[in-house]
Amino acid sequence: MLEDGRLPNRYDLDEVSHDNPVTLKGGHYVIANSMALERVGFDRDSENPPGGEIWKDDNGEPTGFLVRNAMYPFLDHFQTPGREVQKDGIRQAIRRVNSWGMTSLREPGGSRELVDMLHELYEDGEMTIRIDWCYDVDPNTPADEMDAMFETLGDPEEKWGDGMFRTDGLAEMMLDGAEESAQIRTEYVGRPGYYGLRLVEQDQLNEFVLAAARHGWRPGPHAVGGASIDQLLDAYEYVNERINILDRRWIVDHGILLQPDHYERVKKLGLLVLPQPRHLYIIGDKFIEYWGEELAHKSYRLRDWIDNGIKLSLGADKPVSSRSRPLMQIYIAVTRGTGWGGKLGPDQGLTREEAIRGITLDSAYTSFEEDVKGSIEPGKYADFVVLTVPAETIKDIEVEATVLAGKVIYGSFD
Repeated sequence: MLEDGRLPNRYDLDEVSHDNPVTLKGGHYVIANSMALERVGFDRDSENPPGGEIWKDDNGEPTGFLVRNAMYPFLDHFQTPGREVQKDGIRQAIRRVNSWGMTSLREPGGSRELVDMLHELYEDGEMTIRIDWCYDVDPNTPADEMDAMFETLGDPEEKWGDGMFRTDGLAEMMLDGAEESAQIRTEYVGRPGYYGLRLVEQDQLNEFVLAAARHGWRPGPHAVGGASIDQLLDAYEYVNERINILDRRWIVDHGILLQPDHYERVKKLGLLVLPQPRHLYIIGDKFIEYWGEELAHKSYRLRDWIDNGIKLSLGADKPVSSRSRPLMQIYIAVTRGTGWGGKLGPDQGLTREEAIRGITLDSAYTSFEEDVKGSIEPGKYADFVVLTVPAETIKDIEVEATVLAGKVIYGSFD
């Protein structure tokens, strides 16, 4: 973000480097300078790829902002770090999250190679975090390749390390984008006829999640907009008519615009919703800009969800950054506080107890581990931190010590 509050465009990047290709990668987009656009072959005559957008200015020239499927030609030019560099990055990430008081996390999308690296770290005594692992898969995998793809993932119930690692399922299967490309039910502000991006067609999604169920995998699709959630629930109902999924705790990841007309469908299927409050904090103003004030205020209706019997667990949806701290998620879930000054759905806050439960015991329920962790009880893992402050200062708490299986893995009690 630039000082004037906007994202950079190709011309801003040209000022930094005109003679070399430069790209900046966001979660759902890439920003490219003129040389990078030329290298990939995007110009004023380029059409939007299916499931992607090449943003253009009033003169028809690409601005350098490439959304979802339009960004992949640029990502092909990114270099993957070597194995030891990746392992060192994992070590640093583990140390960071331990310092935040974390003893467990859910990784929503990685490779078999990364699992092997984690196992090596575990064998070396360097894995001080319990991991609930999901594999990154493409829901647009052709029907005749689905079975082979699932077989390459191995055992959907793989576990090792005395509760340190378990395979959870499949994520983050992209059904739509984020604030600039979520598939919503109404037109985007100032963009007649634009409702966001649908990244998977309904029939394809139906067959993919059905194949996942046949192979014993639990899907956890990314669904932000109301229309995308409609699509996901249609697919889950399609599967449930053929294979009973009611006790499998299937997932709606994000569910930012999950609305009252979704509630009964979610409950009948026994689904879990995984919201990440930090979205309100960092991009809530963009929800207003793109979706309009009325719809933006219907984002993450956490109070309504709990009052209507929706099961949820809180997360962060981000690699290692300060706004991903569990205490930050609790603060936002309780106060609806943001980093941009406003509040979305100020009446939708949780109590402190509900928010803490959402990030502890309810999260353990998400990974089928509520009997061994998530609360401090006899017979459960001795994983805990001790905290107490006024609600408005939750986000400022410093972790003094983190304990895993009775062992201090960060800080001390001194």
